[in-house]
Amino acid sequence: LWKAYETIDKYVSDAETYTNTWLRYQALWDIDAGKIFGKLGDNIETWQQLLNEIRQGRSTFDNSGTESHFGAIVVDYRSVQAKVNNKYDSWHREVLNKFGSRLMENMKQFHQTISNARVQLEGQNVDIHATDVTAFVTEIQEVKKQVAQWQEEIDKYRSGQKLLDRQRYHFPPEWLWVDQIEGEWSALKQILNRKNKSMEEEIPSLKAKILAEEDSNEEKIRDLEDNWSIQRPDRGDIAPSKAIEILSNYHQRLTKIKTE
Repeated sequence: LWKAYETIDKYVSDAETYTNTWLRYQALWDIDAGKIFGKLGDNIETWQQLLNEIRQGRSTFDNSGTESHFGAIVVDYRSVQAKVNNKYDSWHREVLNKFGSRLMENMKQFHQTISNARVQLEGQNVDIHATDVTAFVTEIQEVKKQVAQWQEEIDKYRSGQKLLDRQRYHFPPEWLWVDQIEGEWSALKQILNRKNKSMEEEIPSLKAKILAEEDSNEEKIRDLEDNWSIQRPDRGDIAPSKAIEILSNYHQRLTKIKTE
């Protein structure tokens, strides 16, 4: 008799657990999509995780059956299966469309970023006689720092586009395909490699130029300090207008040295 009671309790517990899985879908009607989308933000990985979980969550009701048996207990869920199915599909489509829009916006912004970087690099040329050598070197170094991160971004976009394709997202006509981004990315890397090679070939000359400019600036600063010690307007017989003129002159000379 005791074993019979244990069996009955188990069936009742199992039936209750199964019923609760259906009751949890009440959350589909209570969800505030705006809050969820705001919390997800631009985190592509989190969006993908949510969509995968939504897809996997269909296993409870996505079947041809209409009832489950637990001993003598029968849970008939045909009355709620269609409603949950329709609501789940609606929620899935809403999340999928929002993710698609967010991904497309991010991909377009990223494409513009690497396109601008490519154009900027194309306009830079190493010339040891030019005054903007520092700008050239700085531009190369800044782009090189971004390469690894940008590659990770492209991998995320490729993964996101594949997820949308698997879940039957309707890509709009203005969709920017990952292949287009990778084409721009390939062009940028080619230019970066070419410019970096040119820079490395000129490193000895660049170092010599920088050292020469440094020596020249130090000499100018010493001359300015020597002249200042002689012409400093700290004597009582100097007219205020003359003192202002001297100060203005030295300010201009100092500003010029800083600019150089």
